[in-house]
Amino acid sequence: MHLSLKNFPRCFTSLRMLGTFIFVLLIFGLSTIRYSFFDNVRTNEIDTSKKTVTTELIRSQPIISSLHVDGSKQEIFHYDFSQINSRGNFLKFPKSFSDKSNGSEGYVLTLLSSDDAAIKKTLTEKRSQFQDGIDGANTQASSGGLIPKNNEKNLIDEYYYLAITLSGAILVVLLSFTIFAVAKKDRTKVFNDLSQSLKEQDSSETNDFALGGILMECALTIDLDGKIKFVNQEAVNLLSYPQDSMIGESFDKLFKPNGDGIDGTWLNSRMHQQVLTGQTFESESISFLDANGYEIQIALRVVPLTKNEKPFGAMLAFRDITNIKKTHYEIWRRANFDSLTNLPNRNLFFDRLSLELKKSLRGQLSLGLMFIDIDRFKEVNDTYGHQIGDRLLMELASRISECVRDSDTVARLGGDEFTVILTQQNDLMNIERVGRKILQIISEPVLIGDVKITTSCSIGIAIAPQDTTDIQELVNFADEAMYSAKKLGRNQLHFFTEPLRDAMRTRITVVNDLQDALSNGHFLIEYQPIVKTHSNQVEMHEALIRWNHPERGIIYPHAFIKHAEDAGLITSLGNWVFSQAIIDLTKYAEKNNGKYPTTTINVSPLQFKTQADCAKNWVNMMKNVGIAGESIVIEITESMILEDSDQIKENIKVLSDYGVTFGLDDFGTGYSSLSYLKKFDIQYLKIDKSFIIGSKTSKSDQIIIEGIVGIAHKLNMQVVAEGVEDLNQLEYLKQINCDFVQGYFLGQPNSR
Repeated sequence: MHLSLKNFPRCFTSLRMLGTFIFVLLIFGLSTIRYSFFDNVRTNEIDTSKKTVTTELIRSQPIISSLHVDGSKQEIFHYDFSQINSRGNFLKFPKSFSDKSNGSEGYVLTLLSSDDAAIKKTLTEKRSQFQDGIDGANTQASSGGLIPKNNEKNLIDEYYYLAITLSGAILVVLLSFTIFAVAKKDRTKVFNDLSQSLKEQDSSETNDFALGGILMECALTIDLDGKIKFVNQEAVNLLSYPQDSMIGESFDKLFKPNGDGIDGTWLNSRMHQQVLTGQTFESESISFLDANGYEIQIALRVVPLTKNEKPFGAMLAFRDITNIKKTHYEIWRRANFDSLTNLPNRNLFFDRLSLELKKSLRGQLSLGLMFIDIDRFKEVNDTYGHQIGDRLLMELASRISECVRDSDTVARLGGDEFTVILTQQNDLMNIERVGRKILQIISEPVLIGDVKITTSCSIGIAIAPQDTTDIQELVNFADEAMYSAKKLGRNQLHFFTEPLRDAMRTRITVVNDLQDALSNGHFLIEYQPIVKTHSNQVEMHEALIRWNHPERGIIYPHAFIKHAEDAGLITSLGNWVFSQAIIDLTKYAEKNNGKYPTTTINVSPLQFKTQADCAKNWVNMMKNVGIAGESIVIEITESMILEDSDQIKENIKVLSDYGVTFGLDDFGTGYSSLSYLKKFDIQYLKIDKSFIIGSKTSKSDQIIIEGIVGIAHKLNMQVVAEGVEDLNQLEYLKQINCDFVQGYFLGQPNSR
């Protein structure tokens, strides 16, 4: 019994090889016999003494013909080889026949050819050769599928041959599949069968060797005290211990404590407890230590060995899965950690946040969530390059990590955004202290090679459960607080507050309504005249978007443009404004003898920055309706020309090449950088209305206005003053030679 069990795996292999060999040999033999048969038929010569005739092979698609006996007009038999003869068709003159019913004798001739003419010709040529053997027989050929009538033995012999061949092939296929199925049985089945048989036997060395022989992986047996009784060669090779030295040793020396039923000793392990109760133990979370102290991660199965239904030991089968575990860990790490900073990424951050929030709520403690954004990090990348920027991020990630406990989590969400999860907080002031510490350490200079960089960060903080217990809301609240910190001047720490909650809810409502408005056409354009100061003639019109809200009525741009930019809707909104302005211009020209008034259109910096083909699309739109570029003035802001963006420059260039002119809106309220005025082809400067309103009482506002007008004229630019509300303002602007004026005093916006 032990010998057969020991050699059973080899029997599997032998049976597989034998089955394959028999299958190939039989198929080859049958093919050889079949082709030899047809070769013999083809090469037989005509032998009139034996009254048999066999013709040469006719290579064509067969049309079956058969011989009839003159007088009886009865077909003798029909034989069709076309289904099994893959090498061609042949003419055969088989055995003689005797028809005692009418006393006639003769020979049966079966022809396989592609047409009747060939058959008749062949019969005519061969007739003289066997005329003596066919007394009075008159052959005639006919085509079609015919059923044998006489001399059926030849046909039966041939069908018998085919049946034997087909049956043999089927038998071999079935036998092969049976052998393969048996050979591929899971070796666990063999393992279990052996274990069952050992339950009825003594713990003998013979049985141990039988176990070692049947397992095609590492194996050993131990007694209930954990003493090793047997180790197979595979286990010896894996663990690097001499086989003799392992026998009698404690199993404790092999495994490493790791919490999966292993706490340091065999007697205290969950494995031992399950063996005592007759249960099988399985794990892929256990590590063995080899003779050199190296850790080997294994997949282990422990099966109790019993005698008279009482356990007396256990057999262990295991295999090395160290490389598999390493591969799995690498895949997991790439999916959950940032490759640059080695911090948890967005995926692991949300997992940790969910887990820590539950723990804090369960312990009735608070959790602090920080959103950290590095101030003006883009300038570092643009100035020093992305390599320096990456090294800066690595350093800042390390500094942030130094400010928190090991139980807290620092994660990088992407770009220059970091988060900190402060867990199980019972003192909210501690959250602020950690935030201030991060602000301080981030603001300290960073030396990267010869480059010294000083930066800062903005931090937003939300607290659970005080602010919310919902994960996504907590993230949104921290993000909102961080943006508030930036608005306060950066290098700030800001907690989420109730006013922020209200503002956030308002923004969400506005964004949702904006999406509906774009889909349902709730926007319209009004045009406000721009008047030539000295002639009082309307020279241009500014296109001003209005939102016709179904519930709130007309909403002006300052209430929704920023929300549209934040929500990524500004591109769609800007494209709609431009296309509608072109449509209105076309309608106006149709009513005014083809005259197109000059129209100014405001464009968000994000429009040119994010939409690469914006200018090309707009130029094509104008070309399609025949509007010249000179009819359009694009108003941009200082923030657009201050951004050193190739995309913005390209869009401006494409429009300029078509003849579109550009004006700088709200000049004087931002950086008012004169150097940037030279970089772009700006034709108009628009003075912000705050200066016009203040010019009544403020001498400094008048000085600023006069300075802007003087500089613009020196640079060959024209000036537009907006927000003119009375005659005194108009007269003042005429005196300082302002070119154009715009305001409610001169004309209110209206639809065309």
